Amino acid sequence: MKQLPSEATTPPCTLASAVARLGFETIDSCELEKERRIRSLQKVLNQTPAHQKRYKRIARLMAQLAGCRKGERCGGSACPVCRRNDRKKCISSLVAEYDDPDAASRLSFVTLLRQEWEFPAGKLHLCKPRTITDRLRKQLQRMEFRRPIFGGVDLSFDPDRKVWMVHLHLVVDGLTKEVEGKLRQLYPASEHIRKPVVVKSVDYTYGAFSYAIKSFPNCRPSYTDKQGRANTPGKRRRVPEPHHTEFLLWVARFPIGDLKMVRGWKLVDGTISRRSLAEHDQP
Repeated sequence: MKQLPSEATTPPCTLASAVARLGFETIDSCELEKERRIRSLQKVLNQTPAHQKRYKRIARLMAQLAGCRKGERCGGSACPVCRRNDRKKCISSLVAEYDDPDAASRLSFVTLLRQEWEFPAGKLHLCKPRTITDRLRKQLQRMEFRRPIFGGVDLSFDPDRKVWMVHLHLVVDGLTKEVEGKLRQLYPASEHIRKPVVVKSVDYTYGAFSYAIKSFPNCRPSYTDKQGRANTPGKRRRVPEPHHTEFLLWVARFPIGDLKMVRGWKLVDGTISRRSLAEHDQP
């Protein structure tokens, strides 16, 4: 049986501890990121013909980000400040539910990938996050797995293959070996996805819930070593342009809630509360 860390070695599950332990973004760092996104969008806008629809979309997004300020937040999915505020609100509610060590010990962190969730650069607009989460919801229904789940749709970019890789990060309460086995059957390995189902234990609830709905895409080049094994460097880089702008225009199309996978919880204005078992399979 897994031994739980003692209280002496486990930091409290608070935003302050997450900032110290995980590098959870601060409000100042998010404001700087917002300004950086505006400058980056401006550069792309300067190179885009004014008659193109893309020009208007970039201009609208820039205006939205520029107008987002304290007391008048935009609430947009492409805004790092608003995404941070949403994460903070959600996670605070969830962590309170798993403050008890026995409850926290039931949690597993699951990452799911599929070959069909890969989109070539320039085709990210074809990705529909609700389609992905609804499909998983139906799969879990057929398995009759009715435990709470909280997570979100995440992206990484492979600059070598020029491909967006979409995946789901999920914190699952009470994952069974039977359900894990069925997920492995539904999410098979492929040429570029060697581990389509990754399951880890959770030793820090705030970190798990936070990472599950992170809002920053990673640039993760893949390569093959001398032994022919696929590897991905641990160091993550910022997604380069024009691909980062493609991500911003894509994510700005969806409400923040569409980027989450919530099951067994009721999500209202960013606040999480328990649902009854009869409601678990409602989107």
